[in-house]
Amino acid sequence: VTSTIQGECYRSFQDAYPEDWQDILDTFDETRIASGPPLTVAQRSQEFTRLTKKVTSMLDLATAKHGFEAVLLMCGKVVNQDASIGYIHTTPGAEEFWASRCRADENTMVGHFKAHV
Repeated sequence: VTSTIQGECYRSFQDAYPEDWQDILDTFDETRIASGPPLTVAQRSQEFTRLTKKVTSMLDLATAKHGFEAVLLMCGKVVNQDASIGYIHTTPGAEEFWASRCRADENTMVGHFKAHV
């Protein structure tokens, strides 16, 4: 299949599902990842980074559009593979949450969360 035909198919798919095409592709990708073979450490790290960008973007959009605030703390749970995988994000209205409510900085919170999971 040529790239021209692939492009035409992609545009037809977008035209057929104008409101949902991106969600359909995201769901397909998530299903492919979940049902595929185990990931290497590098692949897990890449997937984690992709997920953090996606979730952060959603939170930031909700903050801008609706005035919602959020704190997000994520880490991997595979002990030997995910030691370096940890992420924390706060929206502008929640920037002091960890320090004021948990009495800890962001790095400490990531460490506590990794130990928890």
